Amino acid sequence: MATLSLDDEHLKESTTLKTFELEDPFHVIEKEVTSYLKDFYKTLFEQECPLFLHEENELHLSEVYTNLHIQCRGGNGHCEDITSVDGLTNIFKEQRPSSCLGTHQSKARTQTDVRKVYLEGPAGIGKSVCCKKLAYDWATGKLDRYTMVFLLQLRYIKGNIIDAIFDQILYDNINKSKEELQSYVCQYPDRVLLILDGLDEFSSDVKSISELLKSIQGHIAQKCSVLVTSRPLNQAPDLEHGDILCKIVGYTWEDSQNHVIKYFQDSPDIARQLLTKLEESKNIRYISLNPLNMMLICTIWRYDNSDVMFSGKTELYTDVVHCIVKRFCCEKDCEFDLDNPPIQQVLRSLGKLAWDGVRKGELQFRIDSMKKEFPNSEDMMSVGLLSTVLSPCSLARKCEYSEFLHVTIQEYMAAHFLWRELAAEMRDPSYTLRNDLKHMMTSPTLGGVHRFFKGIFRRNSDSVESKERLAVLFEAHLDAIRDSDDIEV
Repeated sequence: MATLSLDDEHLKESTTLKTFELEDPFHVIEKEVTSYLKDFYKTLFEQECPLFLHEENELHLSEVYTNLHIQCRGGNGHCEDITSVDGLTNIFKEQRPSSCLGTHQSKARTQTDVRKVYLEGPAGIGKSVCCKKLAYDWATGKLDRYTMVFLLQLRYIKGNIIDAIFDQILYDNINKSKEELQSYVCQYPDRVLLILDGLDEFSSDVKSISELLKSIQGHIAQKCSVLVTSRPLNQAPDLEHGDILCKIVGYTWEDSQNHVIKYFQDSPDIARQLLTKLEESKNIRYISLNPLNMMLICTIWRYDNSDVMFSGKTELYTDVVHCIVKRFCCEKDCEFDLDNPPIQQVLRSLGKLAWDGVRKGELQFRIDSMKKEFPNSEDMMSVGLLSTVLSPCSLARKCEYSEFLHVTIQEYMAAHFLWRELAAEMRDPSYTLRNDLKHMMTSPTLGGVHRFFKGIFRRNSDSVESKERLAVLFEAHLDAIRDSDDIEV
């Protein structure tokens, strides 16, 4: 009887593997989608263009990413500190015992039991960068427990999870249908990680991550591993068995210093000048303890390091807007003058767009609708505060939308618009304006707009002629706004 040689055995094994690949459609889907996703994230996140910088100022993710201090709590109330987003990545890694997960089972219970992680943090603290870092870590081989990782922006989700994956990531770039991907996710949910960024920007009113998942896909997403991020909500999502609540609780002065050094790594002298400026001012140093604020400070310093002195967050964002408008004027070869009527009108139009958006809970605006409402829509798009994005709806793929560079910039522009309208109508505010101001000061979802409004009020209230009328208009809110010593505003 003939025996197989080593070469024959290798040929038989190779033939069997190829036959398996041909016969198993899930393996084919996994191979194609995984390869595409890894290339997609490495290409998309390897270079970051900080907000309003031009493409020549793109930085590697590691250069703009800074460690954050995160505290995690399991369903049993046990807390565990992790010192960086690498620690957040470790939560989703291979099996390891964890006391953070609860005590319902023995110590043999492992990290694979973690299905849902909720990450909470204030505006600009770095939640979205955490999501990008997690996706990038997976794409570069640091999170090989999963075969597929999908990073989705909740603000863009109009249908279900599978629709969102194709709308935001896959598009028409793979030769697989939505039904095929859905079958894979249903068959192998333990191999899929969903990263859902921006629960506070999601249109539906949900009280738990489970309700969120049910509202956008139901049982399919329920069995996957999930990371959900959000600004602090009035009511945090309920922790269920195996859930973990993580809060970003710290960003230190040392982190700010490291950010400056990384940002200006090719210009150490400029970095030292900015660090000296930060150390001289308590206010600037305080507001720099936030990654987004720190990036804005660095960007302004890059463009004009002769006059960086903020007394609070509102002044920082005022200078950011002025910096963007100044660059727009340079590109148009015209003088930078905020009293110039066309510039004033563009800023007012952008402010109205911002206020209408935050009031209605909208962060995206159809460009064709903007053109109908604003005669100066082209200048609004060109000035640099808005970016163009594709429609998140596959049925309207050809429709373009715009959005502000960051939701905090939209909140600032909304607050500035309300203040300018109030100053113009001080003697006899309209009924609509009164209602808008009341809504801004009392709505729990407009806290960011209210804080910016307080900062603008404190800077400009001395120039208002009719303070008595203002006092009647604001009633009890006036003293709270005027007497606030919160550096954040």
